[in-house]
Amino acid sequence: MPDPEEETPPPLNFAVPVSYDLVPANVNTNSSKSAVNIYLEGLPVAIRFDLRYAQYCVTLQKKYDLAIKVLEDT
Repeated sequence: MPDPEEETPPPLNFAVPVSYDLVPANVNTNSSKSAVNIYLEGLPVAIRFDLRYAQYCVTLQKKYDLAIKVLEDT
């Protein structure tokens, strides 16, 4: 029988900075050679907003399940 403690996800730690880099696709990989998608241009802002909203859910609202859902969707 699995140990219930092993199934519990680790707690969210907002003290650790999140690092991510968005770069255009390689010319050979981007076969459509389309221009940069306007929605992707604002993606870093959207990701930061989602992270802050998840932090709000955890620290002020105690809605842990919602915070996990937001982060999984992000």
